[in-house]
Amino acid sequence: MTRQRIILALVIVIAIGSFIFDLLFTRGGMLPALLFALPSIMAVFYLSPRTVALVAAATLLLRLPRLAMLGGPVRTEVSYVLALAIIGFLSAMVADRMKSQAAINEERGRLMARLRQANEDLEHEVSERRAEGEALRASEERYRALAETARDMIFIVGRDGTMEYVNTFAAEQFQVRPEEIIGKRREALFPPEVSTRQEQGLQEVFRTGKPIYRETCTAFPGHALWLDTWLAPLRDAAGEVAAVMGISRDITQRKQYEQQLAYQASHDSLTDLFNRRSLEAAMDTAVARARRGVSSTVLLLDVDDFKAVNDARGHVVGDRVLISLASLLQKELRFEDLLARVGGDEFAVLLMGANSLQGELVAARMCRAVKEFDFSVDGLGFALGLSIGMAVIDGSQDTATVLAQADAAMYIAKQQGGSRTVLHEA
Repeated sequence: MTRQRIILALVIVIAIGSFIFDLLFTRGGMLPALLFALPSIMAVFYLSPRTVALVAAATLLLRLPRLAMLGGPVRTEVSYVLALAIIGFLSAMVADRMKSQAAINEERGRLMARLRQANEDLEHEVSERRAEGEALRASEERYRALAETARDMIFIVGRDGTMEYVNTFAAEQFQVRPEEIIGKRREALFPPEVSTRQEQGLQEVFRTGKPIYRETCTAFPGHALWLDTWLAPLRDAAGEVAAVMGISRDITQRKQYEQQLAYQASHDSLTDLFNRRSLEAAMDTAVARARRGVSSTVLLLDVDDFKAVNDARGHVVGDRVLISLASLLQKELRFEDLLARVGGDEFAVLLMGANSLQGELVAARMCRAVKEFDFSVDGLGFALGLSIGMAVIDGSQDTATVLAQADAAMYIAKQQGGSRTVLHEA
């Protein structure tokens, strides 16, 4: 770049010198001097070499007549003009080279600027990606920590039934470490009936792509748990369900409590027999069956002279007698029959599918068993009997009506002295 500037300065000096020389020594005047110096002057203004050469030739043609009139040496004039033209031509080439170099430098500067900007953008993007990656890793670590410390069973099952992930709490139910389960097929972990039930739920999620919720009793080695399980689809980049994630929570205590409440709602707390609510529900079923042609019979039992037990020894002894009585009566019944305590010293028996004759036979056995049984507490014995009212469930009356019929028959039995059975006559 420095060499080009020196040449350009030299061209300028030559142009000015040629102008002054021509003006002083050739006596051509101002205009010829300008024409003589024109090629070099044009080179100063960065004209192209071709243009400078054409101007130099034109200058020579214009000056020849003038030189002839002045009587000057044409050869010397031509030599001067040609020399100046060559100098102008070379200087124009230098100028053109300088313009090209300047354009190249300018383009290089633009390219370097774009490269720097692209590099900055790339560094910014890399920084953002790195930050996103670190955030993702931190998030994964948090979720993994949550999964590993959760008291819920968390697992992932692939389409082929392979266990892709289980957390520590889930593995503890099998008394192994998570890595001993991951990679195994689900069928190898559970009994066939449990595995089949699980397969139905998993296939439903794979098929529909929607989460489902289920409560199941699941067998593990050495124990069984009630679990509420939420199954959700895990999709791949194409949006297809690639696996199913499950979260199971142990609800065994809740289920046991629910079962306890249900038992208490349907059973007598003293004798563990069914209560009136269970009896009426069973009788509703018997009435529906009777309307289809299968009759049943209901017996309503009242313990004779039970008040004397309570008065003589108190309610604690009376409760013990009732418990013994309930066990005694249960032995006289079939598996499908239902015995219930419906009051203080009142019991009821539903004989499913039995007619009145069969009902009378059962009632007779019960009266005999109670009469022969030794109800003694702390050395003090009690003689008890049963007054039994019987009604047939033939489908023509509802449960409340049939119970009222049996109750009326029972009071007739008590009025007749007790220890007997009376059939309600329609």
